[in-house]
Amino acid sequence: MLVRHAKAERPPGIPDIARELSDRGRLDAALVGRHLGANLPPPAVVVTSPAHRALDTARIVIDAAGWKTVPHIDARLYGGGVADLLAVLAEQATGPVLAFGHQPVWSATVAALTGETIALPTAAAARIDGIAAPARGVLRWVITPADLGGGPA
Repeated sequence: MLVRHAKAERPPGIPDIARELSDRGRLDAALVGRHLGANLPPPAVVVTSPAHRALDTARIVIDAAGWKTVPHIDARLYGGGVADLLAVLAEQATGPVLAFGHQPVWSATVAALTGETIALPTAAAARIDGIAAPARGVLRWVITPADLGGGPA
């Protein structure tokens, strides 16, 4: 499953990697986390970009879901491309993977895996079943905070 980081602040003078979640972003991440926790078993592995907004989204989602999984930071998920994300996913052979990161790579990876073109708004989650290789996945669903009564899509 791929989750885009939640809505983040854009204060002047703050490096991109250090951007923090906005209040809405924290609320939306918790909303999505509660939904995932109520509908899915815990992932075997959680990987995240080192960007503060992605790591914080991962922590909030995991906590709201009631899971005990510890997120692992992988630098390739910040500034990397589709091939980097596919490599990270393929390395996780222990079961379902939950990955947190950024646009446009997340939507491009959904397209690479499934052939489906989607846009992932902040805090959206896309469930993909299959193998982490081009054209080897099936997009099962996409859930956004707006679908759950949260922030706009």
